[in-house]
Amino acid sequence: MNFLAGHSFDFNKLIYDGIYYLNRHDMATLEENKEIQQTKKFLNEMSKVITPEMQAFNKTYLPKVQEFMNNPEQKTLEIDIKFIKIKVYKYLEIQVLKQYYNVPLHIKYDEESIMKRSKMIIQKVTKEELEELRAANPVNKKEHLEDTDPAGFRKIIDYMAELQIPLLVHNGFLDILHVKKIFF
Repeated sequence: MNFLAGHSFDFNKLIYDGIYYLNRHDMATLEENKEIQQTKKFLNEMSKVITPEMQAFNKTYLPKVQEFMNNPEQKTLEIDIKFIKIKVYKYLEIQVLKQYYNVPLHIKYDEESIMKRSKMIIQKVTKEELEELRAANPVNKKEHLEDTDPAGFRKIIDYMAELQIPLLVHNGFLDILHVKKIFF
């Protein structure tokens, strides 16, 4: 207590505000919502700036996509994107999804890594298959320390578990059970 008081610790703030934390379920929900917001922001920004390179790429491949959509026997279309900028082929992806919003399409890439991608693959699927694909391939979640501020104390617990730091307590069995209940 003397150490905290000597270093200007605000006990009133601790009492009034408490310590922020999230359990794993709330953390997953928060990250999912953040990813949705980031995707919406990205799509809005992408729709604002259209370069001549994007227009030329779309002019080349949109007719191929239309031909693909009109051919009921063809189930997949591969588009070469090996030396194409990300925003250029992402713009094509957005345009295809906007134009064919009522058709269940699955757009994927041959590689997960952005730098290794060489093909964009557009697939015609049923609505059930699309739901299964979305469930099987959740969005990659990367934890960044600055992105998880609402987690608060949760970060400390996760780092202690990750580093396997021994925990020394005196008559703390119930406290440890409470931490396990809240965070795990």
